[in-house]
Amino acid sequence: MKKHKSYILALGIALPLLTACSSDDDSLQGTDGQTVPVSVNVSTRATTDGTGTDWTWASGDQIGLSIKSTYGGTTTNSYTLQYDGSKWATSDGSTITATLPATAQAWYPVSASMTNFDVPNDGIEYELEAYTYWLAGTQDQSSSSLLAAADYMTTGSASVNGQSLDLTLYHRMCLVTVKITKYEGFSSTPTIENVRMYSHTPVNLNTGSYDDDLAVIPYNKEDNVYKAIVAPGEYSGSGSTAIFAPLISLKVNGITLHATYYEAEVLESGKSYTFNLTVKPDKVSISSVSSSVDWEEDSGSYTGSVEVQ
Repeated sequence: MKKHKSYILALGIALPLLTACSSDDDSLQGTDGQTVPVSVNVSTRATTDGTGTDWTWASGDQIGLSIKSTYGGTTTNSYTLQYDGSKWATSDGSTITATLPATAQAWYPVSASMTNFDVPNDGIEYELEAYTYWLAGTQDQSSSSLLAAADYMTTGSASVNGQSLDLTLYHRMCLVTVKITKYEGFSSTPTIENVRMYSHTPVNLNTGSYDDDLAVIPYNKEDNVYKAIVAPGEYSGSGSTAIFAPLISLKVNGITLHATYYEAEVLESGKSYTFNLTVKPDKVSISSVSSSVDWEEDSGSYTGSVEVQ
């Protein structure tokens, strides 16, 4: 039987509608009631693949764009923008227009919206071992492109002042990195396989509610380093009476072990977290440090320790 939740997240923060900016220097200023063509530039975003360099938009990437005009009433035009490797344009070749005054909002991936993101997954339900807990499916983030596809981002509301619009998208998910830093109690390095991390779904920026949990196949570019982009919200801890998905599961020499957070952990939107694992043969204990940094800083991050015994 599938287990559903209707849990309202107590994030302890307000998700900021960070304001995107319009470029005044390059804009041709319009007047109220004037309909103008608009060109759009979307900034790059912080690294997700662990290379230490900025992740840049790839040819074929798409975002959603909404332009709302309030002249003589409210009119909203929606567009799908596609990147061709050097610039953004509508996917169907149409011209982006705005009747001034107007505001613009954008989001990635294009299948999402300004407030909601259904985390993509295979839809195959299964029971999480040792938890008597059902997952709604599995999301694959095992490559840099699949990891980036999970990076739900939105702008704030940007004023359209003329014909040129610069937009900056901000992370609404959390970047979680798990590093195996030590093996103890093994005569040789153990075999690690079937690594899974976990995420809530869907993401609702207005209410913070979600319905299900998913397993995530993490990105593993570096030895013993696993990265996943997960939804903000509360996750299980060893002292928690509530049941949520753990931090990570992994099979060590054929034995599946689960590591929960030290205590019920609230992961915050737009934050980056790093946890260090010590792997031992059979059971789990955890210690953790409670802090976090903005994802864009891409250094330091939340650093905790997770001991898998």
